[in-house]
Amino acid sequence: MKKTAILTGLFLVCWVFFIICLMPAYVVGTLAKPYLPAQLKLGEITGSIWQGQIAQLAFEQTHIQKLAWDITPTSLLLGQLNAKVTFGQAKDVAQLSGKGVVGYGIFSGALTLNNTQVRLPLADMITALKLPLPVSVKGQLIADISQYQLGAPYCNTLAGDLLTKDVSVQGFSGWFTVESLIGELNCRDGAVTLNVEPDNELGLEIDASVQGPNQMKLAGFIKPAASMPKDVHNAVKFLGRPDEQGRYTLRF
Repeated sequence: MKKTAILTGLFLVCWVFFIICLMPAYVVGTLAKPYLPAQLKLGEITGSIWQGQIAQLAFEQTHIQKLAWDITPTSLLLGQLNAKVTFGQAKDVAQLSGKGVVGYGIFSGALTLNNTQVRLPLADMITALKLPLPVSVKGQLIADISQYQLGAPYCNTLAGDLLTKDVSVQGFSGWFTVESLIGELNCRDGAVTLNVEPDNELGLEIDASVQGPNQMKLAGFIKPAASMPKDVHNAVKFLGRPDEQGRYTLRF
C-alpha cells in the first residue's frame, strides 16, 4: 500500500511537471494578467513558457515589438533561471531593440543581465531628458552591458558602456554627422553612473548618476572643436556663458 502511494505521488508530481512544461505561454499570460501593472499592455502571446514570443508590449510611453525568450532548462538544476531574450528589430534605428541573457536566482531572488545590448533612438532619449538645446538629432544610443545585478535603488553591480552610433544633427544649413561618443557605465552606492571623457570633437565631458525616480544628476562641460559646424557653436550658446577655458557648463 505504501509503495502504491509513493508511485501515485511520483506520478502526480511528474504529471504536474509535464503539464507546466507544455503549458502554452498565452495561458500563463492570461493567469498573470490580474497581477500585472495596469499600464502594461500585452499583445498576442505565442509559443510555450520555455520558448515563446509576445508580438508587442507597451508600458506608458515605451513600446517594444517582438519580445522573444528562450529559457535554458539545465540552468534550473543550479537554482538559476536563465533566458536568452531578444526584442525589436536591430536594423530599424527608429525603434527600441536589444538582446541579452536575463537571469533570476530561484533561491537568492537576484535579477541579473549578462552580455546584454539595448539600442534606442537617440532622439527619444534627448526628448526624455528635456535638454535645453534647440536641435534635432538622429541616430542610436546603445548600452552594452557585460554584467549587471539589480539592487537598491537600481544596482548592486554594473559594468558596461554607453555609446552613440550614426549620429546626425540638423542645423540651419542642413544635416551633419557627429562622431560616436562613448561613456563608461558603473554602479556607485546603488546608483547607476555614467562617465564620459572629453576626448571627442564635441569636447563633451559628463559625470551623471541616476539615484532614484526623478533623481537624475548630470554635471559636465561641452567645448566643440573649431572644426565643428557653426550651427553647433551657436547651439551651445543657449547654455550660457563659457568659462575661462571656453567650456560651456552642463548641469541638470
